[in-house]
Amino acid sequence: MRPVGKMVLNRNPDNFFAETEQVAFHTANVVPGIDFTNDPLLQFRNFSYLDTQLIRLGGPNFAQLPVNRPVADVRNNQQDGYSQHAIPQGRSSYYKNTVGGGCPALADDGVFRHYTQRIDGEAMRKRAKSFENHYSQARMFWKSMSPVEAEHIVAAFAFELGKVEVPDIRSAVVAQLARVDHDLATRVAAKLGLPEPPDEAPDGEVTASPALSQIGESDSIATRKIAVLAADGVDVVGTQRLRELMDERGATVEVLAPVAGGTLRGGSGGELPVDRAFTTMASVLYDAVVVACGPDSVETLSQDGYAVHFVVEAYKHLKPIGAYGAGIKLLRAANIDARIASEGDQDTDVVSDRSVVTTKAAANELPDEFAAELAAALARHRCWERQTDPVPA
Repeated sequence: MRPVGKMVLNRNPDNFFAETEQVAFHTANVVPGIDFTNDPLLQFRNFSYLDTQLIRLGGPNFAQLPVNRPVADVRNNQQDGYSQHAIPQGRSSYYKNTVGGGCPALADDGVFRHYTQRIDGEAMRKRAKSFENHYSQARMFWKSMSPVEAEHIVAAFAFELGKVEVPDIRSAVVAQLARVDHDLATRVAAKLGLPEPPDEAPDGEVTASPALSQIGESDSIATRKIAVLAADGVDVVGTQRLRELMDERGATVEVLAPVAGGTLRGGSGGELPVDRAFTTMASVLYDAVVVACGPDSVETLSQDGYAVHFVVEAYKHLKPIGAYGAGIKLLRAANIDARIASEGDQDTDVVSDRSVVTTKAAANELPDEFAAELAAALARHRCWERQTDPVPA
């Protein structure tokens, strides 16, 4: 697999319908200088994708929608049809014509012409030999996975096939997996209570491609979101300090509380604005969860099942968990199975175990190291070595 480009998600849609529901992806939309290969699947999709958009978006003028409209202005003789946004004023709708004053003008051959290739042979209705290769790409994908990704694939197959009511169909799918990779099929079969299938994978090795794996190294936590759980009595100074340290690294910190807005009363004075209520949010929407200090705040959170579940679910999903000061008590209430700061540690010590970062310090004493360790865990995205099978979430 050779990467040829990179698509960067730099913002979320401003309007889901206008920008997501109406977007019209089409394989035939290419810029000058790029042409189509003879791949039969691509050639088929060049027709079918256009047909899809014509029906889905109600006519031929979907390219005039803002989300589909080219950056450069397009002028042609196309007019009429459903959802026509323009108001053509020309007298002709064809080219060449004698009433358009030479418009629209066409680029000459010096701008772009299609690639020419000489092809000799007999035309026939027969699939090429390459169509018999059904498994090599799937085998390359499987071989390119990290152990964690491979385990997720096995679990996904077992989950979906476990809902199939006909045993012979489950066995047939496992037999197909055996043609991709015997180890994959064996692991899936074990989770379905099926016997180990025969090794039917074709001879010949494929080359693994690192580009196919989604697990990589990164030092940046820019755009990552951190949920800070808090209630009345929260450590305002410590929370604001944590937000400043994370803002410097490009992460976003949101304060989640039992209430949906307003401010929280600080345990030592001051107020802390609330961004959202954790009862209306979910841990899956955040990259990390931190429990703020404040004895009264933590006592309130410990008695709230939503707050406890928020922490447990994030831990189950292998996300970084942080707590400072009295916030450590909520991790104990949630039965987080990791070493956390305890009486044997100095007040300013930072303990990090399987992306669970804790310190007994709070307020102005919250150490920079706490933010640094949390950021390092965030950069890894998940703690893949954390074992969470016993966690009920």
